[in-house]
Parts: sequence; structure tokens; C-alpha cells
Amino acid sequence: QRASCELIYTFVLGGGNPNGPTQIVKPGIPVLATKPIPNGVGYDLDNEDVAILNIKENMNEGKSPTFLYFATTIMQQYDGMIDYAMKLDADSLLHLHDYLYFAHRHLPPAPYNTGVYAGALRDKAYWPKHTPEDAVLFESYFGNHYEGVHLYTAGQCYLLSRDLAEFVAEEAPFSKPYQEGHEGNHYEGVHLYT
Repeated sequence: QRASCELIYTFVLGGGNPNGPTQIVKPGIPVLATKPIPNGVGYDLDNEDVAILNIKENMNEGKSPTFLYFATTIMQQYDGMIDYAMKLDADSLLHLHDYLYFAHRHLPPAPYNTGVYAGALRDKAYWPKHTPEDAVLFESYFGNHYEGVHLYTAGQCYLLSRDLAEFVAEEAPFSKPYQEGHEGNHYEGVHLYT
């Protein structure tokens, strides 16, 4: 039976530690910055629905894996009550009724939600072509197993089951050599190994 609360949200920002690391995916360093934020641009940063990651602000150097690590710590804290981690860009609009309709029809609850990865699909085949050496690095798995398939879910909206979110956060430090474009675009390769 589903709980009465079906969607937990927070506004996630980087930049809580301008001198800190660009990525936190392991215990030992607090993943959230301490509030109140000194020299913040406004009191909104200290609101309860804002989570400020304890990292340098960045777009492609570890913010997404840090968010997924943060999400999995919350999922572990509320064990069995949160089935998915979802990332939405600030300029994206979630149509709540459509999302809940989709979730009820297509997103199985735990323990049946392993290996689930969903979002706005994009085709990487139209990206600029690589040199033959680069193509082997970036596309070898797809080239050898799924000819012509270069799909990924765009960063404006994607969701992962808990097992995939944990795996991506765990593997993030090792996947940088395979990153192509924005960091969210290389998750599809990481997921295929789960």
C-alpha cells in the first residue's frame, strides 16, 4: 500500500562550500552545507525546502553524482518509503498530475523497482562525430552490443530506482574518463553495467 505522501521534493543547489570538493559520494565529508549560509544572496537559501550541497558549484564535475548520493542517504534514512530519486532542472516544469499518472501505471514500488531509469529520451547519434580513437572510448559498449543505439535521458528530467542511484554515486569517481558532454548524459553507460 502506498503512503499518503507520494512526492518528496527539495531544491538542490551546489556552492555551499566554495573551497570544497566538486563531488562528494562517500561518507566522511558532510554532503550538505551547514545553514545559515554565510554571505548568502538571500534568506531563501536557508529555507527548509532548500538543500545546499557542500561542494563547489559546478555543472559537469560532480554535482549530479553528489545529488544522487544525497538522495540515496535520504532513501536509506526512510528505508522502504522512497522508491526513486528524480532530478529536474530549475527551468523544467513537472506536470504533477501527468507524473503521478505515469508513476502509478509504470513505476513499480520496492522491491520490484530494480534497474529502473526513465526520463526524456535523447539520441546521441546526432552529436558531433568522434575521431576513431575517441569513438572506441565513448561508444565501444554501444557499438559492440547495440548498433545505432545512442540513447540517454536528458538532464532536464530523469529518475532512477534506488539501486541505480546508489550505483551511479558509487561508480561516479571511476566514470569520468567516459564522460561525454554534460555529466548526466553518461549515466546510460553506467546503468548498463548494473
